[in-house]
Amino acid sequence: MDPDVKGTRTAQRKLSTIRNRILKKIEEHKEHLGDPDDPDSVYSKISRGVHFADVTYRLMGKEVAMCELNLLASLVHGPLYCSEEFPRPKDRKGVALFPVLQIETTLINNWCNRKFAPGLVQVWAPGLVRFIPESKVSFERLINDDAVALDYNSWPGMMISSWTAEEGSAVQINGSIPVGYSYPEILPYLSEDELPADLVADLRAIEWRIFEPEIETLQGLHLFGDFHPHQLSPLDFYPSRLLLRHAWGDVSSGLVFFSDPRGGEWNFTYHDCGR
Repeated sequence: MDPDVKGTRTAQRKLSTIRNRILKKIEEHKEHLGDPDDPDSVYSKISRGVHFADVTYRLMGKEVAMCELNLLASLVHGPLYCSEEFPRPKDRKGVALFPVLQIETTLINNWCNRKFAPGLVQVWAPGLVRFIPESKVSFERLINDDAVALDYNSWPGMMISSWTAEEGSAVQINGSIPVGYSYPEILPYLSEDELPADLVADLRAIEWRIFEPEIETLQGLHLFGDFHPHQLSPLDFYPSRLLLRHAWGDVSSGLVFFSDPRGGEWNFTYHDCGR
């Protein structure tokens, strides 16, 4: 285990150093790596791939009795915060969506050294993410009725077993731990023999250097870094970055990406990799 990944700021500085070194090297060798403006060039594949490289975090959770649950907190599988302005979303047929999770961006900022606008990021299945600004979140606005009640039995295919709680309880996110560096795989799609050896070494240095934490975490859920793209390409989502990945079983997942704010608003998008 790399001791440098234990401290968030130290890990971010080390990762930034390696990323900048990679970008400098491909600039020095760009005559051999193709047109930077061509998304299919080796140059683009490397530069846009390491764009996603980040310190990756696992989240921890605890069971909370429903009678003590704070619906303004970070929760998995609901019930999630809803109000008249932000009611429980429905699909085109009027069927209420399933609550996957909500997380307070202030916790992400504190745990992961970020600068997201304060509020709640909510994920609903199938296929929706929404951001509720902190100024719109309050107990006075809270709708606490059947519209936000748990209905696990109605959505058996959506459940993640390691996130489930006993009847009468819910799972609240209560901590995070950095577990290494990660980014979408690049090297398997490149001819390593044609790349400088020191460039390959740096790419390997941040390629899924993940360790299993000694404490229990919520499996199938992580913040930042690699999104296990399978048949997806980092080019499909550039220049956004991964906020979180949650798994549906062994091979399927949902991805939440974010883009830097334009006009003062953060943009979050959801990609469903299938179930």
